[in-house]
Amino acid sequence: MPKIDVLPGKTYVDAMNANVKFSAKGQVVIPKDVRDRYLFVNGAVVEMVEMPEGVLLKRPKSQKAVTAEEAWERLRAVVKYDGPVFSDDEVRDSIDQMFREKYGTPMP
Repeated sequence: MPKIDVLPGKTYVDAMNANVKFSAKGQVVIPKDVRDRYLFVNGAVVEMVEMPEGVLLKRPKSQKAVTAEEAWERLRAVVKYDGPVFSDDEVRDSIDQMFREKYGTPMP
């Protein structure tokens, strides 16, 4: 039986099996750790497939292309990073510096 810890406004589930309730509007809350694991961020689109055992939620087979900035925003939402945005050159320079410190030579 999965252990469910309910904190103010948050639900954390140890295993994938959890009992959830329908709201008066027919809505179901997917536990936060499950949303995080499957990258279901606010506004994410999922495909609902009717199965003999119930319903299956999965990512659609084709998703619209997103801009690099939208992709970074989604990633920041998942990892909860709200620090400064680094340019590609800054990231490359940092990696190059770490490579030099470890191997004594620039990155190939």
